[in-house]
Amino acid sequence: MTRNSWALCAAVLAVVIVVALAFWIIGSPSHERLVHQDMRTLQALHTLADEIHVSSYALKHTLPASLAEFPTGQAQDPTTHAPFIYHRGSGSQYQLCAIFLTDSLNDYPDEAPFWKHPEGAHCFQLDASLDAPSAPVYSFY
Repeated sequence: MTRNSWALCAAVLAVVIVVALAFWIIGSPSHERLVHQDMRTLQALHTLADEIHVSSYALKHTLPASLAEFPTGQAQDPTTHAPFIYHRGSGSQYQLCAIFLTDSLNDYPDEAPFWKHPEGAHCFQLDASLDAPSAPVYSFY
């Protein structure tokens, strides 16, 4: 092999390594799409929690009986259209549950700690007498 052939092989290998490292560090495009879908789900849950807070206040601090009292679009995941699960607790306590496509515990450890979730079904314990914690904001980089 000539010197130019070795240089070409080294350059191609360097490009392949850099591209592989980039995918490893920032994630693949398909993974980023799943993260984006989960962020939209969290935003929808936050909006629904705010609506439950307002409804509870309007009903003299009584939680709604079910999510049927809210428009269908508010009570379902905006990307999968699966219904959110709502469990009334005692007093002003309640749970909102959804199914997540990624594990935010490892992917984005510093952002909105209340809304951290594993992959799969997860419920958030909320209190209608308090404002819902701010949901994370998805930003493209």
